[in-house]
Amino acid sequence: MGGKEIGTIEENMHEQIINFNFQLLNYRYMLAREWNFSNVIFPHWHCYWTADHSGGSIHCDGNVWPLDPENLIMIAPGTLIESRNRHPFMQLYCHFCLDIPFVIVPTGVYSVKNDPWMMELIHKICNLATNNNASKSLLPLEVGSFIYHAVTQLPFDTFAQKPNILPKIKQTVDYLRKNYTQHISNTTLAKKINMSRNAFLRLFTQEMGCAPQYYIHQLRIEHACLRLRFSKLSIEEIADETGFNDRYHFSRMFKKFQKNSPAAYRKLMQ
Repeated sequence: MGGKEIGTIEENMHEQIINFNFQLLNYRYMLAREWNFSNVIFPHWHCYWTADHSGGSIHCDGNVWPLDPENLIMIAPGTLIESRNRHPFMQLYCHFCLDIPFVIVPTGVYSVKNDPWMMELIHKICNLATNNNASKSLLPLEVGSFIYHAVTQLPFDTFAQKPNILPKIKQTVDYLRKNYTQHISNTTLAKKINMSRNAFLRLFTQEMGCAPQYYIHQLRIEHACLRLRFSKLSIEEIADETGFNDRYHFSRMFKKFQKNSPAAYRKLMQ
């Protein structure tokens, strides 16, 4: 009897194993002089920490989250925010994307209390970033540990969706992430996983919380935001690189998702 019980536990544990993958987009420890953004939406996670109580804050839905050394502020993708600062302050920020099954989360701002391990990671990252004589090769690994620990400190119901996406839908999502610039019909996607179009649409929406074409546009806008912020490409070039027909189509969809035009978004991020 004991052997059977152990076997059952091991099988159940195996079923609950979930891969935690993320893409690190950007991180920096820097002096923020002007940090006043209005009506900004980011398509990826943002983390903020400050070394002092100098007045930096995040505003969302009438609520205010002050930045301070004791807490980490985390902003979920798609959240409409404003940021303010009264004085220049030292800021550690990190931008990242989570992979399946953590790609769909409710919008919102989260304040996470820093435990001793988090503070140790933060101090390591800040010291490595500011010490010109230190090797920077370990810095991405420390930031990765920081992201992992930060995500595990979020409220339990933040990732309310089922822990495992059905294999056929995961296969589709993986394909779309690699081919989001292409024009792919729902019929083509359904055929790739041997399903009828209607059955595929129902299953994808059930698993991902949105329709396939909406998800494709979401991916395109996510990559466009990164190019607008971190490249010198023209808006026409970004539209072409991210799969939009032209600048007009790109601008219309960008404003639908981000509440700002591409040009206004780029200006805000400068």
